[in-house]
Amino acid sequence: MYEFGTPMHAFDRAKITDTLTVGKSTKGNLFKTLDGVDRKLNGEELMISSGGKDLCIAGVFGGADSGINEKTTSVFLESAIFNPTSVRKTSKAHGIQTDASFRFERGVDSTFTELAMQRAILLLQEVSGASIAMYPSIKESSPAKKHSITFGMDYLNNRLGTNLQFSDVKNILESLDFTIKINTSDDIQVTVPQYRIDVLRPADILEEVLRIYGFNKVELPKKWHISFPAQKGKNTEDTQRTAAEWLVSNGFNEVLNNSLRRKDIADDTQTSVKLLNPLSKELETMRRSLFFGLLENIAYNQNRQQQTQHLFEFGKSYYTTSEGYTETRELGIVLTGKKYDNTWLHATQNLDFFNLKHYCQGLITKLGIKAKIKEGINTHALFQRSYQYIVGKEAIIEFGQASQEWCVKNGIKTKVFIAIANWDRLLNYSASKTTFKELPKTFFVKRDFSLIIDQDVEYTSIEKIGYSVDKKLLKEIALFDVYEGDKLPEGKKSYAVSFTFQDSETTLKDKTIDPIMEGIRIKLEKELGAELRA
Repeated sequence: MYEFGTPMHAFDRAKITDTLTVGKSTKGNLFKTLDGVDRKLNGEELMISSGGKDLCIAGVFGGADSGINEKTTSVFLESAIFNPTSVRKTSKAHGIQTDASFRFERGVDSTFTELAMQRAILLLQEVSGASIAMYPSIKESSPAKKHSITFGMDYLNNRLGTNLQFSDVKNILESLDFTIKINTSDDIQVTVPQYRIDVLRPADILEEVLRIYGFNKVELPKKWHISFPAQKGKNTEDTQRTAAEWLVSNGFNEVLNNSLRRKDIADDTQTSVKLLNPLSKELETMRRSLFFGLLENIAYNQNRQQQTQHLFEFGKSYYTTSEGYTETRELGIVLTGKKYDNTWLHATQNLDFFNLKHYCQGLITKLGIKAKIKEGINTHALFQRSYQYIVGKEAIIEFGQASQEWCVKNGIKTKVFIAIANWDRLLNYSASKTTFKELPKTFFVKRDFSLIIDQDVEYTSIEKIGYSVDKKLLKEIALFDVYEGDKLPEGKKSYAVSFTFQDSETTLKDKTIDPIMEGIRIKLEKELGAELRA
């Protein structure tokens, strides 16, 4: 196999009870291969059999029952050519990759089949002192056919962008074992060596010439004729670059994961995009989310002593719908570990949900998007609990702490906080250009409320009510203190909330602000049952 590129198979002669036959397998039969694994046949495998008993999966793997062991005294050799497509399908179906299947899948030179057999016999005689009990018998053979390809020098130079002479092409092809001659019509006729089964067309000849001549020797034209189309809409690449640079400036590192992955439990089998001919079981479906790849990145780096990580990734997710295949561009952000490096200046603090929220808010602000927050859907239970930034009725980012179940599956022991953004929607709502405003001429005014509210009331409800009362002068609402303790009635908590007002042209006075604050207080009391704390 290594000397001629021709795989062979050796059987224990004592296990062969009848004439060898080659044919399709029987669907549902079990066949034990040399590695001791029972494999269920699908009816498409090509099998070598004897007396109705399968001995070998042709071109792929031998059988354990007919294999050679320490007690073997007589060896039966088989040298053959098998259809590359049949071998490849069988190899993929059973997840078997052997030296033989690797070569048969790519095609084996049929002229070496008999020569390889003779060489194997000679080696057995020289190395082990074997004697021949039966001389080689040819079951079926077809005469070697030499394949010829015709093309012209103009065809070659026009397509390669070169100015090669016939002598150059002749030297290159003859050094690769091609036979070359010129016809009466000045066309070049090339006879392909038998072992080059991949060379079938004139384009294949051009590829052989160019790879030897050198891609870097192809001259670029002195003048280019290019028409640049007028740009319509937003420049998505610039927006992505802006987001990436902002994340990098905040300490994140970009990662790039494979779009192919193993079938995750979280994937809906009805909507997953499956590959018809996967390279392996680890790469059999298209990813439905960046979530899983980012968790694998966290685990990989933690296993290499990198505990604190800030990562992001741009990529696509794929799934099927009733209308066909769909793909969505996403942005994934993930962080875990310590908030600061361990130094005398900073206390040891872990990154938390609010650090992730800070980065998500900063990103959408950078892109010029105004969004609201609501409870997340948490599809496939990826999060412990999630929240969403929404614009109108569309969610643009879902973020939260990654579920403990998925962290454990990936060997992660720390808390991981992750956000998955629908990049297509972010692009739709992002500002096309950055706008600048003049600094206000007046000072802002702050007012505070200390509220006693029910335990289940969230800050977002207070914020929503505040902006519903006034949107012109009320610039910011912030929660600056939370108290929960025995000094409050049971089931209650205290929120201290600040309200910032500003008019860019006029200095605000109490008579303008007081009615707004009173309106907010009344609405908080009416809708949330909030009370002002003394």
